[in-house]
Amino acid sequence: MGVFDAVFASSVRQTVLAELSERPRQRRDLLDDVDASKSAVYNALNELRDRDLLREGRSRRWETTGLGDLVADYVADRERAGEVLSTHAEYWVTHDPDALPEPFRASLGALAGAEVLESPASEPFRVLSRVVDVIERADRVALATPIYHDRYAAALERTAADADVRLVLAPSVLEEVEGRENADWDADNPTVRVADPGVTVLVTDETTLVALPREDGTHDPEEKLLARSDRARDWGRRFFEHHWRTATPVEALEPTARR
Repeated sequence: MGVFDAVFASSVRQTVLAELSERPRQRRDLLDDVDASKSAVYNALNELRDRDLLREGRSRRWETTGLGDLVADYVADRERAGEVLSTHAEYWVTHDPDALPEPFRASLGALAGAEVLESPASEPFRVLSRVVDVIERADRVALATPIYHDRYAAALERTAADADVRLVLAPSVLEEVEGRENADWDADNPTVRVADPGVTVLVTDETTLVALPREDGTHDPEEKLLARSDRARDWGRRFFEHHWRTATPVEALEPTARR
């Protein structure tokens, strides 16, 4: 049995490893913190020590090894991913996660705690209003998107007057944006690069918003995931920078490529 199999085979081992990864403690203190029998905790300690995940250090305090810390992080991320997938199972059934690059698909646990934004029949513009509000409240905006929406474009133009705004736009979106009346990408408008990210990810000072395409490849203008945790913002920033690094600056495009 491998290290991960040994840990996942027992909920007590997972709990003990997680508790000790937060802070070392003596066995008697661990017994107070773990909801399990004394024998189960002792067995978990011995098993995890035999796997080089724990050691008994100074003052008889149990602590994680470097390997133990890495395994504890993996276990915690797997639990977060389980929460994301189970809490919003219907969203993942009807949308295509393959549009996400593999490193971001494998780290969806960062979106734990997200809510699904939807517009009920009684409020058909609820999602639109929420997204516009997120954009206009921000001091920093990073948006990668393969789709165009006139109201979002207008909100970004207003926000760019006072905020730091960077955009990665699909070529078709750039064409729509530059066709807007009074559009001027050489003045105080956002810094723009061109690439097709396949997925919409909006990152601000406080939020990360994710919109995946539907299973048939069409883009969903309504349902979106909105998360506010530090982990989610870090995930969103890494996604944006992943595309920003390889995207083409808009000023480097030939005029014919921008029409």
